[in-house]
Amino acid sequence: MAGERIQLDGLINTRDLGGYRTRDGRRLKKKRVLRSGALCIATEQDIQILTKQYELKKIIDFRTKTERVQKPDPEIMGVDYVVNEILQEAQLGITHEGEKRPTELLASMIAMCREVGERAEQYLAGLYPKLVTDENCIRGYRRFFEILLTQQEGAVLYHCSEGKDRVGTATALFLSALGVEREVILSDYLLTNDYTEEKRRDIYEKMKEKTPEEPGLAERFLILNSVHRSYLESLFDTIDQRYGSMDCFLQDQMGLVEEKRDRLQQMYLE
Repeated sequence: MAGERIQLDGLINTRDLGGYRTRDGRRLKKKRVLRSGALCIATEQDIQILTKQYELKKIIDFRTKTERVQKPDPEIMGVDYVVNEILQEAQLGITHEGEKRPTELLASMIAMCREVGERAEQYLAGLYPKLVTDENCIRGYRRFFEILLTQQEGAVLYHCSEGKDRVGTATALFLSALGVEREVILSDYLLTNDYTEEKRRDIYEKMKEKTPEEPGLAERFLILNSVHRSYLESLFDTIDQRYGSMDCFLQDQMGLVEEKRDRLQQMYLE
């Protein structure tokens, strides 16, 4: 199965992108590129699977300093750790998470939903165009490709907090650069809803129980922690309208001139 979830104890949205086919019939190599949510709850067994079975060699952390301090990645011997912030603190806004302990996390989620009010969908819909037009974001994703072009062996894993927005964008750009069909990219993006449903529903029920006097608050949480096809479509539309095409964006903004794009495909396709 292409883009399948890696069966881990603590991590629910960690996937191997291997298996996706390109327009010319090639296929993304297995155990080379992994996408994930935050690694702070990885168990020792999870780490063993990632390092032994998937030969994990590098982790790219898209999160802000606050997110990293609140939920630090585990130190893994033999694995390089690279901080590559995509959004700045002020841009990230309401997507900050709480502390490690569950009660604090729930309180943080409640505060986030109160802050966003009735504009949960508008917030996320507006986030995606920003990820491909803001210079800081563009710089971060350009560096992401530069790192991929230096990863000669083993697997590279990139993650944000939930593995859906910043990671979803990175995945869409990466798969586009390899020549994967847009509809396939959208399907991969939507898998986040399937893999995180149980966790979302658990927090949703706890939030409803905690805030009975605020009807609709828990529903906002579901919106903020889900993905929707229209969000990624707005990213594609923004690229097409502002830069002319995905190919132009990848070349001019990501620095993937023909030679580099060919090299990227040679490295990650079979």
